Amino acid sequence: MSVHSAPAPTPTPTTASARGLATITYDGTVLDVWYPAVKVDEPITESTTTRLDEAPQQFVQLVGPDEERGVARVPVLTEIADLSAAPTDAYDVYLRLHVLSHRLALPGQVNIDGSRDILAKVVWTNYGPCAMADFQMVRGRLAGKGPVTVFSVDTYPRMLDYVVPEGVNVIDSGRVLLGAHLAEGTCVTESAFLLPGTGSAAAVTIDRRLEPGEVLG
Repeated sequence: MSVHSAPAPTPTPTTASARGLATITYDGTVLDVWYPAVKVDEPITESTTTRLDEAPQQFVQLVGPDEERGVARVPVLTEIADLSAAPTDAYDVYLRLHVLSHRLALPGQVNIDGSRDILAKVVWTNYGPCAMADFQMVRGRLAGKGPVTVFSVDTYPRMLDYVVPEGVNVIDSGRVLLGAHLAEGTCVTESAFLLPGTGSAAAVTIDRRLEPGEVLG
């Protein structure tokens, strides 16, 4: 297996935009953002912004408060004018992670420096992201709906909960975090671990932890 910097696609994407759905606590902390359809290098009419907007039709049934988790799900529109500049907030970080996992850019082409410091630490459960504060009370409320499973406590979520790229095999979903880039034909074994900004540029088997910025292929 060779390890090297993969050749960059031409042209390298410079902008990104997407409508999404954010999970926000009542004090305004962003727990996550899901962007199902991401666009790169399409005209952006404003400088980098994040704002609430009317929900797209497919989000209408998902928008609103979740009293058990103590959060609200709100529609957002996020635009990034320069993917080479450092991220500015949680909406910005999540869009960059989606760009990578949707294979719209290779690791190294999107600046995610400082993203861990920007994002909140989250309790990732089978009912969705929850705030760490008073989680035992949240667990008690959720338990009325059924067993509560905590997948992890971390700043980054599992990639496959947000993006499932075609043509890949992932043995354990907890081994690949959002922001990893998996080329078609990649197999991720139970011994691997992929952070944001790591991954594959060709069809390979990944069977170990990749170091930050490392790309196989």
